[in-house]
Amino acid sequence: MDWLDHLTHWWRHLAAGFSLLAALLAAAHALLHKRDVRAATLWLGIIWLLPALGPALYLVLGVNRIRRRAIQLGVHATGKGVVPGNFGEPEAEGARHLQMLARVVDRVVGQPLIPGNQIEPLVNGG
Repeated sequence: MDWLDHLTHWWRHLAAGFSLLAALLAAAHALLHKRDVRAATLWLGIIWLLPALGPALYLVLGVNRIRRRAIQLGVHATGKGVVPGNFGEPEAEGARHLQMLARVVDRVVGQPLIPGNQIEPLVNGG
């Protein structure tokens, strides 16, 4: 074996190690960040069945950078901001324990709770 064959041999091992490391990192990211089980399973299949290409595809197509940036900026998918810190203070000082509920409702519904809302109960549906 001459020096060129020896160098090619080590490059193959280095490329295989890099491919394995990229697949491990991409698979771990997919498992931790994909909420839908089907999407995570599909990405894991792509990552492991397409060596070197699978992790690259996941990096380009699988990571939701827009959602991550919106979370960093504190904006929800609806474009609304987070619940203001002074929510419920003008009407009732005892409403501080409801701030966590307001944040949960804002995240689930996408519409912030604001003071002054009213409901009209309907008797017998009418």
